[in-house]
Amino acid sequence: MPLFPAGLGQSEFFGESLDGWLDAAERARQCAHCPPYGGACDNSQNAWPDGHVIVPDSAKGIRSEPCKKWQGYVVWRALGAGNVPEPFRTVAPLSDLPDYARIEAGLDEARRSGASVWYFVTGGDAREHRHALVTLAYELGVTIYKRGFWYDWSARVAVGLREHMTDDDNLDLRHKLRSAPVLALDNVNPTGWKPWFVEAMDEILYARAGRTTILASSKSVAELTKQLPLTGALLESAIEVRLG
Repeated sequence: MPLFPAGLGQSEFFGESLDGWLDAAERARQCAHCPPYGGACDNSQNAWPDGHVIVPDSAKGIRSEPCKKWQGYVVWRALGAGNVPEPFRTVAPLSDLPDYARIEAGLDEARRSGASVWYFVTGGDAREHRHALVTLAYELGVTIYKRGFWYDWSARVAVGLREHMTDDDNLDLRHKLRSAPVLALDNVNPTGWKPWFVEAMDEILYARAGRTTILASSKSVAELTKQLPLTGALLESAIEVRLG
């Protein structure tokens, strides 16, 4: 059996309980089928800690040690809980963002006081927008506030709101967008929106005056202020993240 080190003595074998050996074998099977992003042992209710692998030990018989994939999986899991699609569940270093010193000032204020911060991501291309949104949302929602975040994009939101336009349910998408501790909204471009969606989004964003919000758009703040009049003052006070 692979869990048994060569030359394992009787005292070492009986130093671990039968359940410990059985759970170790189960953990080894989980590790053998672990996906590239990790987490096969998440919430496994195993005697050995989640995020640990079983290793042979000539003195103890077997022991566990932290899995090298686990911390990356914890990030991957948090991004999934925040609605980030699986192909995009990576967090870039914050210091890679342009004009990091100005961005860091807002993050420091959030760390010190827990105050809400608005960011406006502009310039660059769609991929750069997404990376910036996900990175900032993770840092603010998970690392700083420790309350989570919600990532979304305007086309998906339009579909979701249209399907539930008459709902008044605390679990619907409109409530989620209003109340998420941190909202990261991509592709904010009211020029191509239907009038009802422009009105709905303006109201939703205005309701987030006291909550951290990160918007990405190819439009300028001045253009968005004309199209989203309720949200205009909030956007004008947002920290700009210019990517290009």
